[in-house]
Amino acid sequence: MSLVAGLLSGGIVAGVLLLLSSPLLYRGLKHRTRYRRFRERPVETPATATPGETALVTGTATENERGSISAPLSTDPALLAGWDIHSLHRYDALGVKHAWGQEALGVDTEGFHVRGDGQHVAVPDWSRHDRIEGTERLQLSGVGMMPVEGLDVKGLWLEIASFDSETRVLPGEELSDPTRRLCSRVGLEGDQSTSRLLPSLPRLRTPEGTRRFREATIEDGQTVTVVGAVRESSTPNGALQLAEPDDVPPLVSDHSPEELLGRYRRSYRKIYALVAFILLFASLMGVAVAL
Repeated sequence: MSLVAGLLSGGIVAGVLLLLSSPLLYRGLKHRTRYRRFRERPVETPATATPGETALVTGTATENERGSISAPLSTDPALLAGWDIHSLHRYDALGVKHAWGQEALGVDTEGFHVRGDGQHVAVPDWSRHDRIEGTERLQLSGVGMMPVEGLDVKGLWLEIASFDSETRVLPGEELSDPTRRLCSRVGLEGDQSTSRLLPSLPRLRTPEGTRRFREATIEDGQTVTVVGAVRESSTPNGALQLAEPDDVPPLVSDHSPEELLGRYRRSYRKIYALVAFILLFASLMGVAVAL
């Protein structure tokens, strides 16, 4: 009887822990799928890229005929700028439990060239932005399908080493000109109301309704990897161009192909350690009950 009770207890503990960790397991499995898809693609330079293939094209990012853009938050010159806006939400009456909910994100660019070995491939204007509302905020707060570190803007993935800048604006605090322009662009206005039993003192904890602005840029001369479908130029004797592939999402990264694949490999391998820990803990609980 004690053996049956031990097995039942261990199974219940394992089931509960697996259920609680399911968002992490889901994300790890998705990264495993993406790793395999990217690993199957050839790694090319602008000199070796072949029209008709979907490849990881790596080289040096340089300006095209349109030049650089002004990054929306830092206003620094850049070839591509990815940005997002989060707001802080507190969930209980005391406001102890909290999470950053994504409100908007985007990519600004005029396109650029990837150069290497005396050749170049043109990356088109992949500018886009998205306003996140309702249940989408919860999906994007850590449980949804997202890059290891970066942004997913309407299917375009920006995989980066880290965000270059971060700015927080407290409720009631005046926005700077760049943050005001960015909020106006995506239709975010006004402070978010709060009704908590305990006040949020900025020096002790971040108040609810605080907005966080982050930005990451790709600059001229930076090494990049772009996942795209290689196409012939639309003009005679023009350079090859990259387009959005049909079977994998387009991706821009400041990592080399080896570093990029390594990130996804490490991300999905963490789920093996997590599952092993859950099974070990559940087994110990089962043994303790059986004894």
